Amino acid sequence: MLCLFNKIYSRVSIKLLLLLLITSGFAVAVVAATLAIANGNTLRDVERESVRSQASIVAMDAAAAVSFQDTAACDDTLIALVAQPNITGATVFLTDGAPFSRQHTDGRSADKLYYFETGTRIEASQMLHSEPVVQDGDVIGQLIVRVDLATLSNRLRSNTVLAGLVSIVAIALTTLIAWRLRGVIEKPISELVSVADHVYNTKDYTVRAKKISNDEFGKLTTQFNAMLARIETHDAKLQEANDTLEQRVHERTAELEVERDRAETANRAKSQFLANMSHEIRTPMTAIIGFSDLLIDPDQSASERLDAVQTVRRNGQHLLSIINDILDISKIEAGMMTVEKIQADLIPLIADITSLSRAKAAERQIDLAVDYRGQIPQQIQTDPTRVRQMVMNLINNAIKFTDPGGSVRLVISLEKATSNDPLLHIDIIDTGIGMTPDQLSKLFKPFTQADETMTRRFGGTGLGLAITRHLTEMLGGSIDVTSSPGQGSTFALRLPTGPLEDVTLLSSVRESDYGHLMVPPEHARTQETTRYAGRVLLAEDGPDNQRLIRHVLAKAGYDVVVVENGKLATEHAWRDQPGGQPAFDIILMDMQMPVMDGYTAVSKLRQTGYKLPIIALTAHAMAGDRERCINAGCDEYTTKPIDRAKLTGMIQEFITKFEGPIDPPPDAQSHAPEAAPQPVEKQLGTPKPTDLSTPNERVLLSEFADDPTMAELVEMFLSELPERIVNIERALREEDLHRLATFAHQLKGAAGGYGYPDITELARAVEADARDENEIMKLSEGIGELKELCERARLALTKEAAQS
Repeated sequence: MLCLFNKIYSRVSIKLLLLLLITSGFAVAVVAATLAIANGNTLRDVERESVRSQASIVAMDAAAAVSFQDTAACDDTLIALVAQPNITGATVFLTDGAPFSRQHTDGRSADKLYYFETGTRIEASQMLHSEPVVQDGDVIGQLIVRVDLATLSNRLRSNTVLAGLVSIVAIALTTLIAWRLRGVIEKPISELVSVADHVYNTKDYTVRAKKISNDEFGKLTTQFNAMLARIETHDAKLQEANDTLEQRVHERTAELEVERDRAETANRAKSQFLANMSHEIRTPMTAIIGFSDLLIDPDQSASERLDAVQTVRRNGQHLLSIINDILDISKIEAGMMTVEKIQADLIPLIADITSLSRAKAAERQIDLAVDYRGQIPQQIQTDPTRVRQMVMNLINNAIKFTDPGGSVRLVISLEKATSNDPLLHIDIIDTGIGMTPDQLSKLFKPFTQADETMTRRFGGTGLGLAITRHLTEMLGGSIDVTSSPGQGSTFALRLPTGPLEDVTLLSSVRESDYGHLMVPPEHARTQETTRYAGRVLLAEDGPDNQRLIRHVLAKAGYDVVVVENGKLATEHAWRDQPGGQPAFDIILMDMQMPVMDGYTAVSKLRQTGYKLPIIALTAHAMAGDRERCINAGCDEYTTKPIDRAKLTGMIQEFITKFEGPIDPPPDAQSHAPEAAPQPVEKQLGTPKPTDLSTPNERVLLSEFADDPTMAELVEMFLSELPERIVNIERALREEDLHRLATFAHQLKGAAGGYGYPDITELARAVEADARDENEIMKLSEGIGELKELCERARLALTKEAAQS
């Protein structure tokens, strides 16, 4: 029985029903009792008021009889009074308390009616009322009336019973209605319980509870379904993560199984791209590593070494172009690619592009020619860097897919020259293998080529056309292609030129007329030999970058003064030379420095009226970094590691453009430094070398290994590497992540400047892990790899010492 009760009581509807019965029954009982008490009081009040009124009238009628001592007349009056229902007796007393007239109907003795002062009172089951008998304003007697309350009590009992019956009926009806309506509450709860049981037993998170009402239960159902949806999403992500993990394991295994069928993976295109990219990167890397090994062979002649260096440089440039394509497609997918619109000389731009591609065409015995048709604008509004990238992609693509003996033509023309939106036509026409309609449909998609066999036959990353199309659209143009198998292909590039109202239109342009603009590819990046003149203030906190940049600028002919933070830069910027001339023609400002960073320093200089050019130096090269530097007040922006020719050219351009002296600020004297900064050599001090073990690996050479002007600086950098590694390892042991990140940051900036990009990238990773406390477990491994790479770089010193 107890188990049955517990089972029944466990249902929510039963609990709610019992709760309703108890609360409603209590409420009805309280209301019924209150009504009964109120009804009794009301009946008594009505009865009291009725007796008082009748007694008042009888007392007035009996006044004359009492005054004349007429007992008979007074008896008649009382007889009429006791004839009223419920009045069982009445007596008139004289002022001395003696009874004057008595009448009663209940068999009680009239003597029991006694004199008391005016008023009403209840005794047992009767009510007594006393009313004065007044004659000419004098009280001559007292009327006492007795009322039987039995009838009143019976009415009260009847009303109480009726109220109880009504209460019982109300509770019964409430119970019946609640029982019939229990589904309103029980049904949505049962629905939720049913769905919850289903999810618990089957792990099926796709099921949803049916929303039955729009009340709180409906809201609960909605939230319950939302929770299931979130759990379903998380479950899907977890499943996806598991699938991704399995896919990664599969891909790692596939590297050991060359003939593994990649068609089973859902990401086949990018998997194929990874295989292609591995081949594309390994090909120049093989040449770089192989010829680097030849460079350290003491039996190599000077001409053989020069040939090896040129081979390493050529393959390094090829590798750089591959990496640039990967970075470009990553920027495109992240929405961070940007273009600019500036005035560009068209014909020199085309001449430069074709000169860079002509050597590759000659190697494959392919004729490359440029055909200018009609009027050609001397200048256009575009992004010359991106135009060069796009056209070179298309030309190199045409050369790659054209057999020896074929030709590639570049046809330049102008459409709608007199309209508001003139277009420059650049058609790249080849006599290559051509493409089928199916192959054409796959063009311009990243990570793919027109045919999978193209990669094996011709190589390539499959990124060039995708990047070209995106850049074309960003410049407001379009690109189309027509092709037939065996008949070659034509890529039609259409670019807006910008307004041509004030632009000279050239007629009968011939490529041969501009041969002097073509730079032989092998000498395109030779070191700048021009000597400049000017005074440069370099604000840079890294000793290695101070030494390197000072060396590059001094070699170019500049007079350089170095300071180590932005505060010193703001002070030295206002120091005048004799005659009131500014001390410096230009400022190179590192944007990340202690004490005061470059952004703050530039802002302060501009706020105090400094108008000379300032160029930002920063290792940040992401989208938005240039805008941040320009917004701070810089005139231009360049990244580290520095490009020597680009930097010196930029400096001279700004020095040439600047005219006139600047007005010193009102508090210029307060900015003047007490003493000139020390030379860089004194600031750096003498490092304390620490021996590193020599691994049994190949030497890591600097990119400037063939530049005798950099040999001394590179050697000094290498001699300081042991102390840098010791500092990094000590910071790791002491768990001082801030110092560790600082040391890694300094090494990152210095290594790139001295021609060690691999060390720069590893130092960058160590710095990032040091700043991210969640990656602390990776630090030890990263520092070990960094140390090993530095040891390989220092092998160059060991080899040179052995040879000498």
